Amino acid sequence: EALAPCPRSGCGGQLIEGRKGYGCTHYKQGCGFVIWKEYAGKKISRTMLQSLLEKGHTQILSFKHSDGDYKGRITLLDHESGKLSVERTEG
Repeated sequence: EALAPCPRSGCGGQLIEGRKGYGCTHYKQGCGFVIWKEYAGKKISRTMLQSLLEKGHTQILSFKHSDGDYKGRITLLDHESGKLSVERTEG
């Protein structure tokens, strides 16, 4: 089941759900785009995946850290690889 077009420029593949992540149907042709289903202690749902692809980030989430809990959002750093990061928000 195709979830979305691959955001990698010139790829033309579709993102599908695998066991551990959301990857491109063109992986055999060398597309390395993947968003892992777990990141920074959070499970990436299909809704979060859509938000990452359309807006570049998720809604604000609560994260647990050894320094204390904080709020932030998961952002899509790289449309070529699917690399993510956490952007802390104040408050």
